[in-house]
Amino acid sequence: RPLVRHIWIHIQLQPYTCQRCQDPRTKVWDNADNRIIRRTITRLFSILATWEPAEEGLTLELSAHSISDSQHWFRDHYFGGDEDRDLDIRFETHERSTNPGFGHAVNHGWRHTQQVEFPGKNALCRLYGSSALKFNKNLPLVPAVTRFVLRRQCRGRLLPGPVSTLLCKFPRLESVVYEPWRMRDMDEQTRQDDGKQSEICGYEERFLTIHVDCQDLVETRLPPTVRGLSLFEDYTEDYAHLFSPEFRARAANPVVGAAFARRSLHLEQLFVSFVIDAQHFFDACQSDWTWNHLQTVVLTSRLLHPSTPQEDINALLRQAADVASRMPRLQTMALWNYVGGHGAVFKYASDVPSITWRGTWKIALELPVRLTWERTVAQRTRGELVSIAQSVWLDFAFVPSRGDIIKCLELPEGVLDPESLQQMRRE
Repeated sequence: RPLVRHIWIHIQLQPYTCQRCQDPRTKVWDNADNRIIRRTITRLFSILATWEPAEEGLTLELSAHSISDSQHWFRDHYFGGDEDRDLDIRFETHERSTNPGFGHAVNHGWRHTQQVEFPGKNALCRLYGSSALKFNKNLPLVPAVTRFVLRRQCRGRLLPGPVSTLLCKFPRLESVVYEPWRMRDMDEQTRQDDGKQSEICGYEERFLTIHVDCQDLVETRLPPTVRGLSLFEDYTEDYAHLFSPEFRARAANPVVGAAFARRSLHLEQLFVSFVIDAQHFFDACQSDWTWNHLQTVVLTSRLLHPSTPQEDINALLRQAADVASRMPRLQTMALWNYVGGHGAVFKYASDVPSITWRGTWKIALELPVRLTWERTVAQRTRGELVSIAQSVWLDFAFVPSRGDIIKCLELPEGVLDPESLQQMRRE
């Protein structure tokens, strides 16, 4: 036990046939899957509760999927199962484009390694749709776990609500990596229940529920020992056209942004992408707050877009400078965004005090922005007025995915798990 540093539990859910792969999950099906997950987690926690904490700490990683997920519509997706190794080999040897056996399933939109038809809403709902999973609140405490990881390969199986129940059972938890999917917010979803179509949560109701759960996660469920938090809400651009404009450009909730702002006072590392908006985070920061621990903060904002008026972007960057001036240990602050093939990042680095803009569209860091950051840098470097302002234009007409833009923008390590980033770019 003292030698174990990382435990990865991958939960195998029920397989299904072609008769079901085009349909959303039924309530009966969900209940059966949820029983599998609950039994596994209950047994796991009962075992780990007997482990003594190790000085080097212990990472617990969870994932869950059905082996059938990769046998029908989603043949080029990563899920964490053994079949991922075969997918890695195909990518590395280019077999994906040369072997006609890979991805040839006419009934599932694949023809000779090419996806010629996207899955419909019902097939997507089967993979990404939410469920009513709840864990027993009487789960034992697990002091041995110091880091919890739930990567994007888990898709929509574990929402913030049940994840929160697990997190509060780790009294020595120091770091959390959580990569939920926006696909669970699907509007107009329907569920086949005992042969009858029945509405499940509409967009607005589900949207509110997700926000409430995220707020509860950061405000009340995270143990006070947590020093690092990384949340990345993912979604697949290929499927975005199937859903409403509200889904594609989901507006963040200011209340949730404020919850993260309050929690950040006790953190050392904070990465939150597409869950909140940086503007809401900064708006919630009080003038008498001081972040005595925070070293890295990376946030997204919808304002970073070619259609946003320059003065609105400038206002955000000046607001960021004001907050950064009260972070004495700050090493890196980055504000970024990606939507519709366009991406950009504004980054402050303290090693050689600098502010940099990198993006797929040109922007000038105007004088008020530079002066505000110069004052912040001067305050942080005890009077040395050192400020290097750069604007780097990425000469790309279109960046196809979030994974690609993360590389192009040279975002700080920690925005996304390295394995998840590799999977995202390959998919």
